[in-house]
Amino acid sequence: MKALLSLTRSLFETIGQPGASTSDSELALGELQSLTAADRSFSETLSTLELTAEDVPVLSTPAWVAHLGWRRGVGAARPSEEFLDALYDLSSDAVTRLHLLEQILLASPSDAETSAADLPARVDGWLDRRIEVLVSVGDLGREHREDAGLDARVDASFQLAALLLQVATPGAMAGLRSLLQRDWLGTESLRRNVAALIDASLATESDRHEWYRRTGLEPPS
Repeated sequence: MKALLSLTRSLFETIGQPGASTSDSELALGELQSLTAADRSFSETLSTLELTAEDVPVLSTPAWVAHLGWRRGVGAARPSEEFLDALYDLSSDAVTRLHLLEQILLASPSDAETSAADLPARVDGWLDRRIEVLVSVGDLGREHREDAGLDARVDASFQLAALLLQVATPGAMAGLRSLLQRDWLGTESLRRNVAALIDASLATESDRHEWYRRTGLEPPS
């Protein structure tokens, strides 16, 4: 598996590298397309690799983002949740994590399952599990008002909420609404933080009300 990835490593690194020129990225993408078009079995094997957490160090995070984008482009399924968890947890740069989250959710079946109101039928399973762990681990229950890790968990949940707001696909917004509706000790703090972000980021009242609607929050009176 790693030997196969090593054959295309330099291409994915160039495609995903934030500092790479457009011409270099396009050249690398063209070379990748030529390589996979010339050998269909190679393309199928590369796009369906059963990746695990141990494979994360093989490529840089931006290169994995490029790989996930290519994989989605050829219609292949996402890698395992174990791999996605390890890759997401490793990404510390906010911009890289944003692009990674976007690729993960764009490859989710739930993003295509939209209603007439442009609302997905369900939250992506990987994201739903991440949210559940985030808001439930260490919670002492409503009768206890102290949680040693509460501030850190509110901060982490707000970071996720801010990323979901930026991705803003139907699947991302479904996940954000689910996060904001969870009943845990940090709910009110998280809702206030997200509302403040919306108020600070959008100039017009109509835009703010639209984003309040999409997040399921009550707009200020």
